[in-house]
Amino acid sequence: MPDLKKQLIGCLHNFFEKRRVGVSIYLIALLMTSFALFLRLKFFPINAGLTYITFFPAVTLCAIMGGYRAGLFATLLGIGFATYIFTPPYYSISVDVINSSLPGNLIFLFDGIIVSTAIETMHRYREKNERELELEEINHFFPVKIFFLSLFPFIATIALSVYLLYGVEKNHIESDFKNRDDEAINAAILMLKKELKSITFEMNVIKSSSILIGAIESPTPQNLSELENKFYNFAEASDALLQIRWIDNAGKEKVRVDVQNGKTTIAAQTQLQDESEDYYVKETKELPAGEIYVSPFDLDTEYAEHGEIEKTYRATFRVAVALFDSKNQRQGILVLNFHGENFLADVIASVGNRYDQFLLLNGKGYMLHSPNVAEEWGFALDKPNNTLAYTDSDIWADINAATDGKIRFQGGLWSWKSVYPADQINNKLTSSPP
Repeated sequence: MPDLKKQLIGCLHNFFEKRRVGVSIYLIALLMTSFALFLRLKFFPINAGLTYITFFPAVTLCAIMGGYRAGLFATLLGIGFATYIFTPPYYSISVDVINSSLPGNLIFLFDGIIVSTAIETMHRYREKNERELELEEINHFFPVKIFFLSLFPFIATIALSVYLLYGVEKNHIESDFKNRDDEAINAAILMLKKELKSITFEMNVIKSSSILIGAIESPTPQNLSELENKFYNFAEASDALLQIRWIDNAGKEKVRVDVQNGKTTIAAQTQLQDESEDYYVKETKELPAGEIYVSPFDLDTEYAEHGEIEKTYRATFRVAVALFDSKNQRQGILVLNFHGENFLADVIASVGNRYDQFLLLNGKGYMLHSPNVAEEWGFALDKPNNTLAYTDSDIWADINAATDGKIRFQGGLWSWKSVYPADQINNKLTSSPP
């Protein structure tokens, strides 16, 4: 046991015995800090926060081996790496980047100065004692007692700095999450607007067709047949349409073209249905000229085939517009049914790797998309509890109260923005939620 104690004392003494001097201390600091950078990038994602976690020990070891000059040089190198590499936008430098990294860098600089100065003081105190005392006396007193007593202010400084940096890093991580949430949500909204723009184009092309206008003015068998062919050709050319219909003022289908399982068909006169009680028919009939109606998303299960109801669910939504003749008299409505799956898939894909944290809700809080597929389409599948209003009523209350926002809830960050498709299409300020 005494031999082990002497060996420990000897190791501590030899470690602190001589500081390196000259250019070598700066080379050592550069190598140590570069190695710290390598470890940080190796074991943590660049956006994980924890910016200085490997630079702390690098500064300490540099100060131990080369004194305060080496420690301060390592500190400045760490600040440079933290600013250029770990501050969004990553691997860039600008006034905004410098301002964003300033709080954390100042704390790290303060810590580096304190640590380097404290270790330099320890070095000088040891050197002074070595000159005044015999080495044998030092081995019994200095390396153990003085060394550990000298570490106290150093440890206290590190603890304070870590606490302060924790606050900075916590804010940095939360800010980064907020930015990534905003990027994902904005990407989804941009894709939604792009899809709606395409839908609006298709609606306007069909609505302005001379064949449709002719059938409205004079619904003769020949004009209706030409309109059927027009609808058929348009549906064949589109990869988004499920159905095109002209419904008259009484709510009866005049012309209908269906797309089912990749096959386009024209409905026979005996297959045309009365849709007068459907909500979208009632709402569209009251719209002024030129205004486009957008229905909520739904699961379509009403495909009539050989007298049976097809059980396969397909997400769909409807876009409709009121039709007027040359005398400005209402002549029913034009209704387009679109693939909801394709629409939603494009929007979900736009959020990138955040799709597993992405919820798409309708105006009542039901989930059109969820990481848990079993939670989707509760309103259409008779699952009234599959709504955010039921599962997380506090969150839903906040979302329902504001069109956009962020809130911390149960340790997580929730970010949201509301989108009103009818507003996007008609460029209006108010509308019902989707």
